Amino acid sequence: ARCFLATSRYTRSIIFLSCLLAFRGFHDHPVDALHEVCANLGVGELAGTLPSQRRYLTYFHQCLQGSPPLCADRRLLSAKMNGVDWTDDARSVLEVWQQGRLVSSSSPTHQPGGMAESCEVFRFSADAVVCKDILIRLRRVAADGRKDTQLRLAFHTGFVFDSMVAGKRELD
Repeated sequence: ARCFLATSRYTRSIIFLSCLLAFRGFHDHPVDALHEVCANLGVGELAGTLPSQRRYLTYFHQCLQGSPPLCADRRLLSAKMNGVDWTDDARSVLEVWQQGRLVSSSSPTHQPGGMAESCEVFRFSADAVVCKDILIRLRRVAADGRKDTQLRLAFHTGFVFDSMVAGKRELD
């Protein structure tokens, strides 16, 4: 039960404690502190933390090093999903969330239509401007309207410059 509680409900607290330990100088990097926090709680090394939460540990470290994020607006032009292999008739929708509200959404230019595609490209309107903390969510929408989240990617636009590439292990 202890491991379940730590991994399913308290990951934000684990991340916060890791940042606090680095901020107070007990560790050089919040990721190093994460290992100590997990060891003291008796949970697995990553304690069920999400890739986006671990990414924020690195962002926090950059802030501690005197490199705060730039808060300039970023125009979201497109997103490309490689290795997509849908075998159902549901359609894909890529949603962009900022501060708890849906900013933009896009359907891919190539719909699977019963045949599996290796890639889907999502294009956004010219007014898809984002800034600061962003959540991108890929959802599959069935014919009956039911939505199923396939993946999530959270990041801060201040740490993204020209483009961003995220591997499978970096997706929530």
